[in-house]
Order: sequence, then C-alpha cells, then structure tokens
Amino acid sequence: MSVRINEDLLAALEDLYRVFADRRPNGQVDASPLKDAERIAQLTASPLRDVPASVIEYYVDGALWTIGDARDFLHFLPRALEVAVREPGLGDPLLVATKLTMVPAADWADPKRSTVITFYQRATHAAAITNPAKSIAVIDWLHGCGVLGLPAAPLLAEWLRTPYLNATLQMATAITQQVPMHIARGDWNDVDPAFAAAVADWIGGTAVQERMLADLDRLDAGGRDLVETAFMYL
Repeated sequence: MSVRINEDLLAALEDLYRVFADRRPNGQVDASPLKDAERIAQLTASPLRDVPASVIEYYVDGALWTIGDARDFLHFLPRALEVAVREPGLGDPLLVATKLTMVPAADWADPKRSTVITFYQRATHAAAITNPAKSIAVIDWLHGCGVLGLPAAPLLAEWLRTPYLNATLQMATAITQQVPMHIARGDWNDVDPAFAAAVADWIGGTAVQERMLADLDRLDAGGRDLVETAFMYL
C-alpha cells in the first residue's frame, strides 16, 4: 500500500536526495542510551536509500529529541519522506514536517527549502488520487503543508480539480475523520489560523458536498457507503 507515485512525485523525490546529499552524518548517529542501539547502528550501516523503513520510522519518532542532531535529520529527510509515500504505515508526513521546523532555517535554506515544498505539494496531490484505504489520508499531507507555511487555497483547489474518484473518497474520509471538529478544538494550532480555517470551511463546504453528490452513482458500494456516512457528519 502506498501513495500513487507518478513521475512528478518521483522527480521531486530524486531532487530531495540530490540537494540533501551534503548533509551526511559525521560518523555514528548519537542517541540516548535508552534507545535501541541496534536500530541506531542500522541507520548508517547501509546506503541511505536502503535503510529499512521500520528503522526510519523509529528514527523519525526520536529525531532531534533523543536521536541525532539537525545535520542528521536533514541527511535522513529524503528517506523519511520516501517511506511516507511508499510505506504509509511506517511514515508520518506531519511529524516529519514538524521536526523539520525545529531545524534552523539557515540549515535548509533554498534550494533545499523549495525542494521540500515541491515534494509536499506533489505528495499531497498524489495522496488525493490514491484510495484512502491504501495510503495515508491526503489530510495528513495537507496538514504537513500547513506546518511548512504553504497557503491552503492552491492545495484545496487542486484537490477539487482532480477528476479521480479516489479524490472524492479522500474528501469523504476527511469528513468522517471529523477534521473540522479537530481543527475547532485546536488540534491544528501548529499551522497559521487562516490555513486551518480554510481547510475546515472547505471540507464542510458546498463545493465538497456537490462533488460527492456528483460522483455518488459512479462509486462502488463501499464508496457510496463512505460518502453517505460522510453526509451524516455534515
């Protein structure tokens, strides 16, 4: 199960590996003695692209707090984002974005920053055309975009323009996950309030409702059930 990886997303991933290639760790990655020493050793035991996804998951969870420093995080960033799209159960685009904001901005200034932004934009679009049952919901990528300071309107507009039925299923999923309620109670206080408000209004708005109604007859039984459930939350 993975995000649908198209040529644009693959190119953005390769760009990540290229621009962050100068951030190699200075030897073994330091970690708290309470962390799993075998997993820490695996981080540098093989080429970056071959580091096991489960090891990357373990690393990202403790990165900057109990494992490694900012230089280490930037080195592992391309692999962490690759895991997030290829093996969603082991990757967390929101956590990666949150950790990245903890790294001094000067350490990942352009072209590094613009490359990360492009990757998040393309991954969000790719997630929108992937069945939510088979990947991280697009809302997790969207939230990560907000953490990185992207504007909401272009991302939401592209999601709505996407003709695939999976985009409709992702909209219904966002509603059943009660995203507007989570935003209202402050779960998105890590993004600009205008970004959070735009997402909440859009998910609960007429454009999304009209899209779901228009696609209802084109969906299979499971998809229709999901959309009908979504309308119960509105």
